[in-house]
Amino acid sequence: MLERLSDAPLSFWLVVTVLIALVWEGLAKWNEVWAKPALVVYGTIGVWYPIDYLMSMAKDFRRFSDVTLDISFLQVTMCLVLLRLLIPPVYVRMIQGLPPDSSRISLDQHWIAAILNAAIAFWGVLLVIACVRLSDYPDPFLRMVSLFWPPAYPVKIPMFGHGGIGNSTSFMWAALGYIQRLVYAMFGVIAVIGRGRIRYLAILMIALSWPYIFFDRMRNVMLSVLMPGMAAFWICTKLSVPVKIVSSLLVLFALDYWFKVVIVYRGDYGMSVFAGANDLREVKHHGLDMLKELCYINTFIADGSYTPNWGKRYFAEAVNFVPRAVWPGKPTIGLDYAIARGFSNRSEMGVSVTVATGLIGQGVVNFGRVFGVVAVAILLSLWIGFLSRLWIQRRSAARLFLFLIGLGVTFNSGRDISFLILFPFVFGYLFVRIWEWYQPARTGMKPNLSSYYSPRKADHPPS
Repeated sequence: MLERLSDAPLSFWLVVTVLIALVWEGLAKWNEVWAKPALVVYGTIGVWYPIDYLMSMAKDFRRFSDVTLDISFLQVTMCLVLLRLLIPPVYVRMIQGLPPDSSRISLDQHWIAAILNAAIAFWGVLLVIACVRLSDYPDPFLRMVSLFWPPAYPVKIPMFGHGGIGNSTSFMWAALGYIQRLVYAMFGVIAVIGRGRIRYLAILMIALSWPYIFFDRMRNVMLSVLMPGMAAFWICTKLSVPVKIVSSLLVLFALDYWFKVVIVYRGDYGMSVFAGANDLREVKHHGLDMLKELCYINTFIADGSYTPNWGKRYFAEAVNFVPRAVWPGKPTIGLDYAIARGFSNRSEMGVSVTVATGLIGQGVVNFGRVFGVVAVAILLSLWIGFLSRLWIQRRSAARLFLFLIGLGVTFNSGRDISFLILFPFVFGYLFVRIWEWYQPARTGMKPNLSSYYSPRKADHPPS
C-alpha cells in the first residue's frame, strides 16, 4: 500500500480530497434525511475505486498508460461531484408529498416479532423446497444436513442453483435465491434491534441459516446478508461511537480472515479443501478490480476495440426480471464486454466468464466516457432519494427494515448497478407493499404512514 501511495498520480489525490470533503459534510449533517444513504454511496465509490488502487499490486496498473489512469480517476471525481450536485433536486422531488420528518425510529417489538415470524415462515418454506429438490440425489439426508452445516458434505449443495443463460425454471430458482438472501439479512437486522426472546430467536435463526451462506464462495452474497445488520447496528442502537467503531473493526478483521479462507478453497468449491486451509499468511485479496476494469474500458474505447452500446446494457439490466421462458430472446448482460476482455469461447453463453465493469465502468460502456459518468450520477442520486424517502417513513417498522436492507445491498452495487444485486431489496419492497395492503386496519397493524409523524418542520434539503 505504501508503494502505491508513493506512486499515486495527482488525479488519485484529487479523488481522495473530494471524497474526504463529501464524507466530512455527510457526517456533519448526519441528522439530515439524505446524509445516511449518501455516506453509504460515497463509501461504496471510495472502496471500489481509490481503495482498490491501494489494495492492488503495483504491477496491476503498469499495463495501463498514465493517461488512462488519470482519465479513470477524473471520471471517479466527476461522478462524486455530479452526484453531490444532483442530490438536492432529486431528494426534494422524491420526498415531495410526504409528512414532515420525525426523529423517532420504530422499534415496536410487536412489529418486529411479526416480521421475524414472517421471515421464519419464509425460511421454512424455502427449506422444504430445497429438501424436495434434493430428494432425487443419493444420500438425501446427508445433503439435507449440509444445508445447515455445509462441511458435512464433501461439496457445496446448491439450494437454488440454475444454469447461466437459463431455462424454463431458472427464474423461479433465482427468485427463491434472492428471497433467501432477504430473509437471512432480516435475521441479522432483528438480532440487532430485537429485544429479549425476539433477539435470542433471531440469533438462533442466524446459527441455523448463515453457515450455508458463509461456507459458500460468493463473497458478495455474504456481504448482502451481513451488511443490513451492520447498518442497523450503526443507526438503530444507542451505543457510543467508540464502541461501534471497535465492534465494526472486529467484524471487519474477522471478515477479512474469512475472505482469505474463501479465496483458498473457492476454485475447487470443496469442503475438503476448506478443511486444509490453515496457512493464510501469503493469501492476499489483490484489490477489488473495479478501477482496473474502468482502466480497461477506457483503453478499449480509446483504441477502438470496444464501442459503447448506448444504453443496451442498462436496458438488459432493467428487463432482467422477465423470465427467459416468457422472452426467449431476452438480451444478455455484459457478454460483449467479456468478449472484449478476451473471455470468448464456444459455450452456450459464448464466454467462459462474465466480468463486472464496476458502477462507473457500467455507465461508460453504456454511454461513453463523459455521458456515462453523468448517467451513473443520476442513478445513484435516485437511489439516495428513494432511500431518503424510506428513512422519512421509519416510524413504520417494515419501511425501516426496507431502508436497512437497501443500505446493505448498496455496497455490492459497486460491482454493477444491477437487479442481480438489488433483487433482495426489490422483493422486500413488494412484500412490504403486500403486507401494508393486507393487514386489516382494525388490528392496528396496517401502516397509516401519514399518522406516523409529528407536525414539526421538515428537515431542510441540502444546499
